[in-house]
Amino acid sequence: MIIIYETQLLFEAQWVQNELTAAGMKVHISGEFLGGAVGDLPPTDAMIKVWLYEEQHEQRARQIIEKLEASRKTAGPDKPCLQCGELLSPHFERCWQCDTWRTDI
Repeated sequence: MIIIYETQLLFEAQWVQNELTAAGMKVHISGEFLGGAVGDLPPTDAMIKVWLYEEQHEQRARQIIEKLEASRKTAGPDKPCLQCGELLSPHFERCWQCDTWRTDI
């Protein structure tokens, strides 16, 4: 088991966890309750970690994370999901409401 991602923001760890799980990888988050200790702990001790259970998936997991981080820079207007109509920011590859993959990106 290896640490594949670290952040101070729980939603980022959950985003990575969701994408890796959707890709068929077994992961879990640790440190999600350290937010209350920020300021009392050194910054490196207050990190939320995403753990990858199967090390053979490390390269693929890092590629997915790299793509997620690059998608943050994507700009443009929100567009409706073709399945359910939910408005999606351009950096989402799948609809968060119905889990349909976007085909317009």
